[in-house]
Amino acid sequence: MDNNGSNYDDWKFRVSTLLKMKGLMGIVRGTEKCPPKKATDPKDQAAVTAAFDKWHAQNDQAFVEIVMTLKKKPSRKIRQFELASEVWNYLESFYQGKGQHKVAQLFVNVFKGRFVDTISMEEQLTDMSEKVHKLKNLGYDFKDAMITMLIMVSLLDSYASLRQYLYIKDKDTLIMDFVIKQVLLEENACGDVSHVTLMREGKEKKPIKQSQDPSADGDVKKKNMKCHYCKKKGHLKLECRKLKVD
Repeated sequence: MDNNGSNYDDWKFRVSTLLKMKGLMGIVRGTEKCPPKKATDPKDQAAVTAAFDKWHAQNDQAFVEIVMTLKKKPSRKIRQFELASEVWNYLESFYQGKGQHKVAQLFVNVFKGRFVDTISMEEQLTDMSEKVHKLKNLGYDFKDAMITMLIMVSLLDSYASLRQYLYIKDKDTLIMDFVIKQVLLEENACGDVSHVTLMREGKEKKPIKQSQDPSADGDVKKKNMKCHYCKKKGHLKLECRKLKVD
């Protein structure tokens, strides 16, 4: 746990998972009470002593598991305790609020709005994925459809054609990895001079002089267009057969 306790919720999830795996959460929660040291019947003393010693050994193990995951400031606060349950309850009462504040900040960062054009999409999507993963680890389960829709509505206007393409896709195919891949392909394709590049740079295309035969002019334009997916000329990405097959 960090010195300021801001990662308390993440710390609690990870440490409680470790303690559950080792069968120590009952002692940490205080539901497994320490058995008596002396037996009412002398014949049972050996079994009672064994149970007493086992409980204390487990308590010591849980205590060590918790303390070894703390930085200097949190560890100083629990030096007066001997029971793992006392340490656990104290840390919860002291740091729970700070952890909830961190969770709230993660929600704000994930749902705050549109992407920006001053940072690469790969970096922004990676950052979003990491925050979603942290929230999932803390028990906030997001459906894939929710995150993919969040990505689509947060895209810049220069990704309008991609957004429209994703909107008409079958919802069963719109998993998070697929949408992220399409966004990154679109971003990488903008290394070519294209209408998307011009839109992202905030430039306006010069009006094209119309020929006497509009259909012929359209054919020429289409032949010169380059697909951002298969890199071949003669069609747009939304019309790409290779993309549809993939």
